[in-house]
Amino acid sequence: KSLYIMVGPSGSGKSTLAKQILTEHMKNPGSSGIICSADQYFMRSGEYKFDPQKLGMAHSQCQANAKDAMSKSVEVVIIDNTNLSLSEMMPYVAMGFTFGYNIYFCSPQTEWFDNPTVLAEKNTHGVPFAKCSAMVQKMNNAGDLKYRVEFFKKQFNYENIS
Repeated sequence: KSLYIMVGPSGSGKSTLAKQILTEHMKNPGSSGIICSADQYFMRSGEYKFDPQKLGMAHSQCQANAKDAMSKSVEVVIIDNTNLSLSEMMPYVAMGFTFGYNIYFCSPQTEWFDNPTVLAEKNTHGVPFAKCSAMVQKMNNAGDLKYRVEFFKKQFNYENIS
């Protein structure tokens, strides 16, 4: 079983990468997989209707969906949120540990991954430059992925994290 935790600011290519991972996995007959995202909470009749006052509820729903999938041993669970800080990743890592998942942190390898100007242009939710810039700073403050992997390995005494 695999848990993929996407990491990156809005517009960096996380959702595209998440879909690629799931599509590749689902080529295997009888396989199971799901993408869990806080954005799903804001979808209404195929249209994205963001309400910042409901962001906490959106993340709670995403965590509940992920926990439900892991409790049912869904083979591939993908968390498609920004996950910019250790505290944002913690609930998913804890669930993965509890349910015995191999945990992978994934960042899109796009050229604009840390460029707020391009991120503001590319994201599909209208996130402005200032917010994209703040996301890049928050991500950089949390350390690189190698640091995060080592942090969680020590935190949980769990080697199945990469």
